[in-house]
Amino acid sequence: MQRSLLFIALFIANISYGGEATQMREWTSNDGRTMQAKLINAENLEALQFTLKSGQKAKIPITRLCEEDATFIVMWQQSQEALREPTNADVKQSTENDVVGDSSEKLPRKFTLRRMPMVVQFGNYCVPASAAMIANFHDLDIDQYQIAQLSSAGSVGNQGTFPRDMKLAMEKIGFTGKEEFWNSNNEFQQNILPQIKSALYREGPIYVSFRPGVFGDMGHGCVIVGYDDRKAELHFHNPWGTTFEKSYAAVALQSAGIVYIQAPNESPVATDEKIIAFQRKMPRTTGNLKDLYNTLNFQSIAFDLIWCNRYDTLEDRSFADDTARRDGRLMLKLAFRRNPAVILPNSPKGETQSFYFVSRPPNGGAQYKVQEITPQGWGPAKLMTLGSLTREWPTLIENSSGERVLWQLPLIELAL
Repeated sequence: MQRSLLFIALFIANISYGGEATQMREWTSNDGRTMQAKLINAENLEALQFTLKSGQKAKIPITRLCEEDATFIVMWQQSQEALREPTNADVKQSTENDVVGDSSEKLPRKFTLRRMPMVVQFGNYCVPASAAMIANFHDLDIDQYQIAQLSSAGSVGNQGTFPRDMKLAMEKIGFTGKEEFWNSNNEFQQNILPQIKSALYREGPIYVSFRPGVFGDMGHGCVIVGYDDRKAELHFHNPWGTTFEKSYAAVALQSAGIVYIQAPNESPVATDEKIIAFQRKMPRTTGNLKDLYNTLNFQSIAFDLIWCNRYDTLEDRSFADDTARRDGRLMLKLAFRRNPAVILPNSPKGETQSFYFVSRPPNGGAQYKVQEITPQGWGPAKLMTLGSLTREWPTLIENSSGERVLWQLPLIELAL
């Protein structure tokens, strides 16, 4: 009975949407301009086909339409899709979705993150400001300027930074980023939207990138902070200093993708036994980063080599010095949230002479346990602040072809 009522409702909706969509009517663009036209093909949302009142043909991307008209077309598409004969693939997908829905924990129909900070962007820093909101929500004290310094300059995403650069920057400060994209409204509604709601409820805010034309001529980054199933809309923080809502259908059309950002879990403290075992595998170093890298691999020691500076400023020593001085302490502090120990080069004037083995103090505090590794062996343990460790961090390293010498900030994280 319920399925019959649903079919009747969709059939009536199909008559309403179908008749109005395919007749001559007024359409409004996202900048307020209007046209009299008849929709003749909406299979490709990036190139909607219209017949103008003059008889001319026109192709317009759906992002150029106002939100009301864009949502109207999506609803019309859904009504058309609902009435077509289901395929075997549809039946299988429906069954899989039913199983997932029955086995998963139920979410509230309406949810908004509390204590969600607002960061107003400086200039065109929409992406760094959005990332700062997410980091601040997870109790990391970092601002948009620090995040921007870790990302590539000269990007075009609202004159800020590319989402992929921001993902990299967030990973450099200890977060994990996962990008998600979709090709249709149906894919968004069926696959992406349930993930968004679950991630919001269990993890926290999500970064979203909007296409050019939605917030001006350039792309724009915002933060998803809630949802309301009754109104079928998502809630956002805009780094322009405002909040807003958009329908699920509008987000599916106007968004260029999302990035889930997960805060790191703090790693355990390195025990004396683990440190001694590491010393036995690496009793000394040559003072060469490549040799250190090869030795770690040869000894089957779990590690990650992290390059902590921007890749578009590798020939600028002053930028490497400034980054190490200004952001080095934060980078190291967050490295210890991922792993119990790190190795830093000690490179006066860029030439590596030794390495510092650094572990987090078991009782906390601002001073960290440091031992210098030289060609002669290990030095005695001493306590140092993270800031003092970064003074000789910038290191001159030849590129893979040996043609250029670049200023790098290498950091080796040890799992031990």
